[in-house]
Amino acid sequence: MKVVLSVRSNVAFNYLDKLIEKEDSLPDFEVRSQNAMNVRDLEDAIEFYNADVYVIDMNLGDSQNMIDILSQADLPYIAVREDIKNAMPLLIEKYGVVEEKADIHYEHEEREKIVIQEKIIEKEIIRTKYKAIPSKVVIVGSLYRGAGSTLLAANLARMVAKRGVDVSYVEHPLIKPYMFDYLQIIEEAPNYVDVSMSIKVDGVSRAKSDSFQRDGINWHVIDSRKPLLTSFSYEELLVLSHSIQSSVMIIDISDRWLDPEIQKYLFLADSILLCVEPDPIKYDRSIYTTTGYIAKEKQIMDFLTSNLELSHFDMVLMKNVKGIDAKTVRGMLHKKPITTFPYIPYQDIQKALFKSKVMYDFENYSADFEENLITVIAKVLPKEYIELEHEGDNIFTKVINVFKK
Repeated sequence: MKVVLSVRSNVAFNYLDKLIEKEDSLPDFEVRSQNAMNVRDLEDAIEFYNADVYVIDMNLGDSQNMIDILSQADLPYIAVREDIKNAMPLLIEKYGVVEEKADIHYEHEEREKIVIQEKIIEKEIIRTKYKAIPSKVVIVGSLYRGAGSTLLAANLARMVAKRGVDVSYVEHPLIKPYMFDYLQIIEEAPNYVDVSMSIKVDGVSRAKSDSFQRDGINWHVIDSRKPLLTSFSYEELLVLSHSIQSSVMIIDISDRWLDPEIQKYLFLADSILLCVEPDPIKYDRSIYTTTGYIAKEKQIMDFLTSNLELSHFDMVLMKNVKGIDAKTVRGMLHKKPITTFPYIPYQDIQKALFKSKVMYDFENYSADFEENLITVIAKVLPKEYIELEHEGDNIFTKVINVFKK
């Protein structure tokens, strides 16, 4: 079958093309090599390519005109709204090949059971596909080094794992190694394989078997025993994403927002979290331009705020210091933070480090994380996963009440 893609950018085109290629339940789709981004391109595709289905991204300026043209020509199309990945379940529903089940004969009065059984089968298929590719990609970074992207990303991964969802924490291959030594991986898994290094050197990876698993998290981190990589392309990031195959993939990029390869990948993220501190002197560098010099922080903010497709990024205010007027701090930021990170004394962070514990599991901090970061969890997970299963009375009744507000 032939398919024509009309999507918002060539990055999105390449991404959707790879998803279609890797989807086993779809027939052999031949994707037209050129992205039809306007009416003229679409008309050329209709005249010369003779496709079986057209995928139209409703974020395109000409999308409605494209739909009208296809409707008048009575040609099959799929309209995609918001995330371009939403095209996949629509294509699977319409064109997917479902394995034939053995015939089961029911009496007339049991007809309702057949419907229930069909629903169960459909749900199982969706859950399998939910694990087949990263269903959610979350990028976590800092406006400046030391603002807390690793602290936020690791504990957010722990919260996702606590809810029984398959999650991976990924340390971007070009940031300063940290979690390999923090987790003392060399003690528990001396034969650990750095998945990013495997992709860079061999072009492939064993994926799941390469991760270090602890606390319900698949840790894909930089092996600090090896020489550091000097480059990691957008295409290699795509290979990394599809190799890991977690329902939620959280990538810590530190302050590398200006890396062109990362910038391409940002357009594929479902959620982007920017860590900032309540420090007006540091943050001022993201606002003002001095003569002949544009600070790195300002370049980062200009990139995030000037791209409409990245406007969904959220700020997380780190270091909730008591005694500082929250209204004043928020007034200096580009946008209102989605939440404020729990206040944690520095000495407790160090104690957790020496015990190789994720902060969430150290002493009684889980309650603080659940209360403060529930708004972030609500953006990452489906509603049915937000409420944390628990035994007896504890802090999570309070958490759900916070979320309902």
